[in-house]
Amino acid sequence: MLPSEFTVGKFSGKEKKQSFREESKKYYDALSKAAIALFQNNSLYKVSSVIDSFRQKIESFGIKTEYFSNDWWYKFIKAATLNDDEGSELQSFLIKEIEKVNPANVRVSDFLNLYSLSIRVGLLNIGFYLRRKAVESSIIDIEKSKHFNFSNFAYGIGALYEKRDVDSITKHMFEASVCNPVYIEKEKNLRNIFLNNEYDYNPYIKNKSDEIFGELINDKSIAIVGPAKTSALDAKEIDSYDLVIRFNYKDKNYGTDNIHKGLRCDISYYNNIQSSELAHGNLNNFPTDIKWLVFRSSESAELVRSALESSAVNVNGSFRRQHHFSYVLFNCHLFALPNVVLDLLCFKPKSIKVFHCDLFINVDRANGYQAEYYDDNKLKYIKYIESFTHQDLMVQFYLLKTFYENKVISGDDRFSWVMNQKDYEYINHVQKLYGQYVRLSS
Repeated sequence: MLPSEFTVGKFSGKEKKQSFREESKKYYDALSKAAIALFQNNSLYKVSSVIDSFRQKIESFGIKTEYFSNDWWYKFIKAATLNDDEGSELQSFLIKEIEKVNPANVRVSDFLNLYSLSIRVGLLNIGFYLRRKAVESSIIDIEKSKHFNFSNFAYGIGALYEKRDVDSITKHMFEASVCNPVYIEKEKNLRNIFLNNEYDYNPYIKNKSDEIFGELINDKSIAIVGPAKTSALDAKEIDSYDLVIRFNYKDKNYGTDNIHKGLRCDISYYNNIQSSELAHGNLNNFPTDIKWLVFRSSESAELVRSALESSAVNVNGSFRRQHHFSYVLFNCHLFALPNVVLDLLCFKPKSIKVFHCDLFINVDRANGYQAEYYDDNKLKYIKYIESFTHQDLMVQFYLLKTFYENKVISGDDRFSWVMNQKDYEYINHVQKLYGQYVRLSS
């Protein structure tokens, strides 16, 4: 768990993630009510009144709306009710107006909140350009600000990571006379990984578990196997690696085969939701030959350990908490794949190849990977979109693309295709897949 004194902005750790969810829901509810009112009233006066009321509501949440005219807000609400074909001209207009905004006049939190709102209604391309302005503003803040503010400083460092401007990062970290020591250590460790330096992994060893885990990972070839369904005949290649890593591996009868996915699993990573589902689920078929179980938090690790003991499941493997770097990156809580890649890179493996991961370009997952409610097709898309509001898709994309282009990691054809996309191409693919399921009904 993060030390209590380590915060970014108002919230820390789990509190910040929960706050994003709650804030996103408030914005969405306000927008939904505005859409209903707007299209029940056709007179110019009433339309103007609805827009003014909506803007006042958004302002009451602490978000400035002055960057855009009433016409922009009207077209934003309307675009949120239309599919991409019907709303393409509106979306183009909205993007052009965003591009005109001077980033020096942007308050970062405003544009990140509007980014979250755009994602929530399936306008990911609008969100992309709002987010880009927030990144530009963060860099201006850190370059020109005369007064140290830790939240703005952290956003600026995260933005510089996305621009791969390590020289500027190094300069600002050196000049930061007032900064949290935990943040300083995490940033320094991330910069070593980011630069692919010939670093010693000893600074990443925080306990005996890290020491033993590091000895296993160091100088090994590693296959990370994602949960996406696939027709690729990769099993033989996957099982040829020194170590095979999977996500949420909880049942030896699911997620492995001798044709596509391979049969081995040496290490499995679990997020907090998966850990809870695992602890409260059926453990009769849990794979007892797994070497390591790695968790997002110490609490999750203890929860699963206790459940396995209570079910008399004798697991030969060890438990540990993974390293986290989200708080150094921009607007970030990472999804599983970048979290795992960063954790592994702490211990200098020989190579990492990613299989069956496409950064949500496809929603189909191997049987048994997800909770049963994901069987509802529309609900599945909505759940993913909700997660995108507080787990920033773009930071995952930029981070993995940096490692991929620097040849720190490699991937199968599926992963490589995503990594070769431009950022705007990637977000447009995601919008086409998810957007229609979360648009507002007028």
